[in-house]
Amino acid sequence: MSLSDADLAAKLKPVVDSCGLYVENVRRIRAGAHSRLDVVVDLPDGPGGVSDAQLAEVTRAVSNFLDDLDPIKGAYTLEVSTPGIDRPLTSPRHFRRALGRRIEAVTVKGTKLRGTLTRVHDADIEIDTNEGSRRLAFDEIASASMVIEL
Repeated sequence: MSLSDADLAAKLKPVVDSCGLYVENVRRIRAGAHSRLDVVVDLPDGPGGVSDAQLAEVTRAVSNFLDDLDPIKGAYTLEVSTPGIDRPLTSPRHFRRALGRRIEAVTVKGTKLRGTLTRVHDADIEIDTNEGSRRLAFDEIASASMVIEL
């Protein structure tokens, strides 16, 4: 069976949903005769993290489903993971997942804002910066990511 990555993600959605998680991305990486299937999962919304138990549960469920579906010819390695702190924030759901965290946003005009993400609304976000609270509409944001603090 030959499915696109998007079709495979759609088929995996109910399996991942049943584990209380969200399919962020599915990608096949071919390396000669061997391939790897990366399935990235996340919480459906809001702050928090995917627990080790949830990741183990979804990995088993995805593996069992793929055994029956057999979407990739030949041998492949399945890797189920979470997006990680360095993923770009590109959708309102991503911003809601980062609520309460420090982020850096670059506006379409090139202004960099760094601070704590305090609110996520339907059309914009609020960041508490050293200069005070700042509201940015989603269409004003060129790029954004969480700030890794050590």
